[in-house]
Amino acid sequence: MDRELPEYDSIDDENDDEHEDDRSFAYILTTRDGEERIDDRDDAIRMAKEATLDNMQSATVEREDGRVKMQFRQGGLVDYVYETRK
Repeated sequence: MDRELPEYDSIDDENDDEHEDDRSFAYILTTRDGEERIDDRDDAIRMAKEATLDNMQSATVEREDGRVKMQFRQGGLVDYVYETRK
C-alpha cells in the first residue's frame, strides 16, 4: 500500500518575518581584533573562515538584528543559531 504525504499550505503571512531575505541585513564580524560591520553575508562568512583558518581563534558573524549567529573555528562553521522569537 502506497502512502501519500499530506499536502501543506504555503507559509502564512503571520510567519513571513521568519523568512526575510538574509541579504537585506548587514552582519557584524567579531574576531580577537575587534568588530567590523559587513554589508554582504557571503563576504562576512568568507572573512570569518579566513580569520580562523590557520589558528586556534574563533570568529562570530551575527546578523544586525540578532536573529542569526554563526560561530567559526579552524576555517569552518561550528555553530549556527537562528532565533525564531525575536
